[in-house]
Amino acid sequence: MLMTSETKNFTAENVGAFFDLFQGFAFSCSADRKILSMNQKLKAFIEEGMADGKFCYDILFGLDKPCSWCPEEAMLRGECTARDILSPKDGKWYRTIQSPVISPDGAAKIVLCWDVTGEKEALQDRDIFSFLLSQASDAIFLVDAVTSRVIYANEAACRHLGYTAEELTKLRVIDFGENVQDLKSWDELQLQLLRTGDVYIETRQRRRDSSTIPVEIHVRRVTFHDRDYCVSIVRDISDRIRVKSAMIEEKNKLEAVLKGLTDGVMMVDRDLCIVFQNQVHRQKQGDHAGELCYRAFHKREVPCPECQVIMGFEDGRAHRRETVAESEDKNIFLEAMATPVRDASGEIIGAIEVVRDITEQKKIEEELAKGQRFESLALLAGGIAHDFNNLLAVMLANISLALHVNANREVEGVLQEAEKANLRCRQITEQLLTFSKHGSLHLTSASVVDLVREASDFILHGTTIACTCDLADDLWPVRVDEGQISQVLTNILINAREALPKQGAISIRAANVEVAESSDFALTPGRYAHISIHNDGEPIPAEILPRIFDPYFTTKKTGSGLGLATAYSIVRKHGGEITVDSKPFSGTTFHILLPATNETTASRNAEKKIVTPPCKGGRVLVMDDESAVLLAVRAMLRYLGFETVGCSDGDEAVAEYAKAIDAGDRFDTVILDLTVKGGTGGETALQRIKTLDPKAVAIVSTGYSEVALDSMDGWAGKLKKPFTIEELSAAIDRAHPSAGKS
Repeated sequence: MLMTSETKNFTAENVGAFFDLFQGFAFSCSADRKILSMNQKLKAFIEEGMADGKFCYDILFGLDKPCSWCPEEAMLRGECTARDILSPKDGKWYRTIQSPVISPDGAAKIVLCWDVTGEKEALQDRDIFSFLLSQASDAIFLVDAVTSRVIYANEAACRHLGYTAEELTKLRVIDFGENVQDLKSWDELQLQLLRTGDVYIETRQRRRDSSTIPVEIHVRRVTFHDRDYCVSIVRDISDRIRVKSAMIEEKNKLEAVLKGLTDGVMMVDRDLCIVFQNQVHRQKQGDHAGELCYRAFHKREVPCPECQVIMGFEDGRAHRRETVAESEDKNIFLEAMATPVRDASGEIIGAIEVVRDITEQKKIEEELAKGQRFESLALLAGGIAHDFNNLLAVMLANISLALHVNANREVEGVLQEAEKANLRCRQITEQLLTFSKHGSLHLTSASVVDLVREASDFILHGTTIACTCDLADDLWPVRVDEGQISQVLTNILINAREALPKQGAISIRAANVEVAESSDFALTPGRYAHISIHNDGEPIPAEILPRIFDPYFTTKKTGSGLGLATAYSIVRKHGGEITVDSKPFSGTTFHILLPATNETTASRNAEKKIVTPPCKGGRVLVMDDESAVLLAVRAMLRYLGFETVGCSDGDEAVAEYAKAIDAGDRFDTVILDLTVKGGTGGETALQRIKTLDPKAVAIVSTGYSEVALDSMDGWAGKLKKPFTIEELSAAIDRAHPSAGKS
């Protein structure tokens, strides 16, 4: 605290007068330890030439810096101190009593009272000592060590307990102290003081009004004129207790909140040292309290580049980033939000970082992105299938027609091979559509033998891998979406092929099984076709075997992780089950169970029936936006004995149908292309035709294999592009079930 010259004069003229009454050494000093005034005894003691303005530690002890035992900090806190000191200057003991003093003019000064080397001299200056103690903010008691009776209490002690000084000197400490309530406990305290010299106690004291207050007491036992005393300095700590209780309550609330969070919370100081981690953060990142965050989490010797905590220190704002943490078997995606923490003055003292595991969120985002890519692929595949099927339709129609009008056996063989190739192309486009669209199932009765042989021929054709098939002769048909089950078999065979060396072997078996309620399979009891696909390649590691059907899980650098996941999804949608066994030296076997059906299915290898032109024809309206397809279909119809009219879009078809009705020469059958680029498609055209003629018989022509008649009103049949003349004839026959053939 700054000292003015006016204040200094007061100290020298007034307090100095009291000092001279003291037979020992007495002086006053400022906050920076400069002597303001001293008594004559001290002036006589110091070397000649010493004057006011010198430092107390220099004058008294010949030191060039403050004494290590100086109670200056306690003085600044308003505490009165008493201490016995061995002077390094003259080897004598001095009992120093120091107390802050408030002068009458209101200027506060730190006063070092007097140094006393003898009990007699200290006792002679009791009045001055009492005056100085009366100015102390803490309660000070001088107590008889034997009886605990109060001999002296300063004004602060009177205010503290609500008694007058006279009343206090009639009391004993055991009358108002909760820690010592009888002479026995008082004697125990004295024994402790004899062992240690001084004691620090936190307890409660009773006031005159019977209320109690929390206090901290510093007690020292002293001997004066062969009599033992206790000097006690007592401080009311009510405010401290309230603050501490509030802090504990807030701490408990904060801990409860942090414990309930599912996010990890960490606090670092300005040096990036971790000072706090909640339970979630410790579980995910490990306990690193006291460590530097960049060293604990990133094994770095310097802070991370673009550290959001440091950025927050620089601009005072919150910063967010995403990072990846490595675990034992996978990467964990984390979102970290760092927010600066300020003290009461607004200074940034650290940062709180909230870390959230966003791995699942990333997976969902990735799945959505891949789903969007699949939607794009579906659109692309649909467009390709439509255009490609139109080309195939032209080729297949002409090949099929040529087979019937050409009697040359040599040419017939070539045309049959061309027809087979064309039909195979149709299957490829169907698989492309199936791969791109996983919507509703279009169930039909299918042959397991046909499905297995087509998939194995397609995947293993042109490889050196040996494939053996052991398919039961009496296999039950299965009710499945042929395109999707073909995809399942294809995906599994691709995995088997990639797991094998160049000359490995694949074996495929199929048999009928009855699944009972007690079966290990998670299936509805009933009849199933069991297909097993085995390869003798490297087994799947046991640690990843449970995850091979997880979406996007793959061990291949170029894999998407969708093949087996798609297979699993398709089989489960069919009410079936797919499992896998893989062991060292035994290879890998996939097991597929598909629900069997009582429906019969015609073999795909059945001998083709030659269609002969009917004796009685009819009129057919054909609409297709591809002129080549239109010409080919009309040619097949003419061969079958029908009169045809062609048009390129739905509007023309409606107009032609209306014209035929007006002429009294209606069409027996209408074949409409489902989709027309830039024009009216078959579905809209049929609705308008039905308004003209509710009995109109219409067949839809489409390259989309997933189109189902049961979801479309008004259609009497379906032709899947490309189609043969046999399929065209059969579709017309099915559309007119009541019409007989001659």
